[in-house]
Amino acid sequence: MTVYVIVSDAGVRDALVLVLEQLGHDVAAFESGAAFFTSRSPGPEDTILVDLSLPEEAGERILRWASELDAPPMQIAISSQSRHEIAARLCDLDLPVLIRMPFTTARLTPWLRARGRPVAPAMRPGSTSHSS
Repeated sequence: MTVYVIVSDAGVRDALVLVLEQLGHDVAAFESGAAFFTSRSPGPEDTILVDLSLPEEAGERILRWASELDAPPMQIAISSQSRHEIAARLCDLDLPVLIRMPFTTARLTPWLRARGRPVAPAMRPGSTSHSS
């Protein structure tokens, strides 16, 4: 299981990588959607954690692409945008998890997969979680 971190802000990306590695996850980090798209494709046991504010490739484009895979990975979007902006950008996307920044490890870890299974017992495919 790999967590793909796609965040343009180097400090946020490094912090996420450090926390995820300390939690025992394999992590592949990318500063742009273009860099992510040139990597190997994620499998259904993987997790994509993407910032919706990527400058070159909008985060929702990555989420749309991932959701159209035959066996999509878990998808987690992070954003500091207003709820109105997020709702407008993702209105047609069935996103499992949205975490608002600034986020804490406690908000993130329940949604990470452990050995190919969701950790959060209340999570169902297609459900949405909004943290404020």
